[in-house]
Amino acid sequence: MKRAPSTRGRLVTAVDGPGTRLTYFLAGCPLRCLYCHNPDTWQMRRGTRATADEVLTRVRRYSHVLNASGGGLTISGGEPLLQPDFVARIFRGAKEMGIHTALDTSGFLGARASNEPARRHRPGAARREVGRP
Repeated sequence: MKRAPSTRGRLVTAVDGPGTRLTYFLAGCPLRCLYCHNPDTWQMRRGTRATADEVLTRVRRYSHVLNASGGGLTISGGEPLLQPDFVARIFRGAKEMGIHTALDTSGFLGARASNEPARRHRPGAARREVGRP
């Protein structure tokens, strides 16, 4: 199974969606925002590599806490849509466990990124959030 760069996973984040969240910050971002709060996620090669199954094992371990608090899993970055297949696999697995999912994206897709996971995850959401499909 392919390993993708993710810099870290944090439990009990309160600003990344409803309830208690397990937030994974994926490595790689084409933007260099002056006030970025995660500049350590800019470069893909700096991330710790993990498979989607390894991430889902951690999600499963905390699923009772996430469900009891009305929380779930948030994938953030960097720009998570630079790794669309990885995000889609994690979201599929989380949904199979009944875990609420959220995607924190800049909406800047660039040449290598894809919004396909967002379309599959919540049809119409990309249009509502960024004004285009």
